[in-house]
Amino acid sequence: MTCSAVFHGVYKRCPACRATERECVTCGETFKFWGGQTRCTACQISDRQCSECGRSFRGTHARCLACRLPADVRAAQVRKDANARRARKRAAEIAGPVPAAVYAAVLASGPCVYCGVAATSVDHIRPLARGGYETAGNLVPACGSCNSSKHDRLLIDWDPARVARAAQASPLVAAEYGRQLADASLSALPQMAGA
Repeated sequence: MTCSAVFHGVYKRCPACRATERECVTCGETFKFWGGQTRCTACQISDRQCSECGRSFRGTHARCLACRLPADVRAAQVRKDANARRARKRAAEIAGPVPAAVYAAVLASGPCVYCGVAATSVDHIRPLARGGYETAGNLVPACGSCNSSKHDRLLIDWDPARVARAAQASPLVAAEYGRQLADASLSALPQMAGA
């Protein structure tokens, strides 16, 4: 039975109808699987030996990352990502770059505002990729896990529990969260008026 949804692609059924619930043959848990899979992703990940170079690695592929992507391609990707980040950071500067001392002071100012563990990095409350500025007022201490999990998401698009904790812990986060909520409600008004 299909849902008759309109979708793009080469398949005869939409992604929701192609997925079926099955029991994993390894762990016995019930998951949504695609196609002919019989094991969940967690069970597919295992310690392996690269079929090409013999290195040990953990994953689902037959070859390690070094063999799947040549070194020059990986190096070019790293350079491209670093250059894009530098360009975003330069474009977000208001009065020149934020001094390293400011970053060090923010890092030393306390634990991670999102979860409360020791801060190991500095997070841009509004990500540079989403219109944030490179200023001391946009920086808060964060642990590596929260910082990488948040990545370039806005607060309203990220983990509500961690955002709620951060809004209580930091007035900077509370103010930015309020702005994002207001922006979201304003952008929803034209859609509601047209309905």
